Amino acid sequence: MQPDISSANRQLISMTPLIDVVFILLLFFMLSSTFVQTKYIGIRGAAQSSAQQDTQTRKILITAEDTVVISQISYAINSAGLSQQLTRFSHARDAVSVYAKQDIPVRVIVQLLDLGKQHGIATLRLGKSVL
Repeated sequence: MQPDISSANRQLISMTPLIDVVFILLLFFMLSSTFVQTKYIGIRGAAQSSAQQDTQTRKILITAEDTVVISQISYAINSAGLSQQLTRFSHARDAVSVYAKQDIPVRVIVQLLDLGKQHGIATLRLGKSVL
């Protein structure tokens, strides 16, 4: 019996170059992609510096998840009254210190800080929590 000539002429395909190309593509896409885009809100501590003494510092106290107090007047966080106050502080170039009661979630504090930045307040400070 004679050996099959067609099976002797067949060559096996090596998988090594294919695997190398796949790993190179994987590395390329991993290194050229951004997985997380971080956003930052610039804040300062509540201590007043000598450069900021000519401006007035306004205090905002977060008393509940949806309520803030400015000069003993309560405002809802998404209210027009709070927006007007923040706009006044921005036009007067006042510094704003934000304080929160102890059980206030961080997301509410960040929401108020972001709201202050949206209204153009240049100096936002985060104070220690109050009891």
